[in-house]
Amino acid sequence: MLRTSGSAVRINLAAMLLVCLCLSPLNTSEGWPPWLRWLVVALTAGAIMVESGFTPTALAYLADVAGQGDGRGAAMGIYTVLLGIGTALGAGLGGLLARSLAFNGLILGTVGLALVSMAALVLLPDVPS
Repeated sequence: MLRTSGSAVRINLAAMLLVCLCLSPLNTSEGWPPWLRWLVVALTAGAIMVESGFTPTALAYLADVAGQGDGRGAAMGIYTVLLGIGTALGAGLGGLLARSLAFNGLILGTVGLALVSMAALVLLPDVPS
């Protein structure tokens, strides 16, 4: 299952990077022809749909790692706490970046966090089949 989950998470994170790659030029696309702008918007929308699979994939991976029994509840509790901490830190970091770099700061922060997440995937343990 690890290969499937790990690959799915990598695909989700790659889609996140694609969204950022599309949003950055769209932010300054006022001189573009409408057809090109709409093409990039459609590509962005598709990448957002792929990117949205990150949380269910991560939860499925966590459930597989925890297995059955007492460890499962503890693993889900830890996930919930870390999700809350990540949300708070992300909002704080996003606020600082938005204040200094506006929308481009949010894009830059998202790219940075996606790259850190991709590097952290190497640390994931194997899931017993």
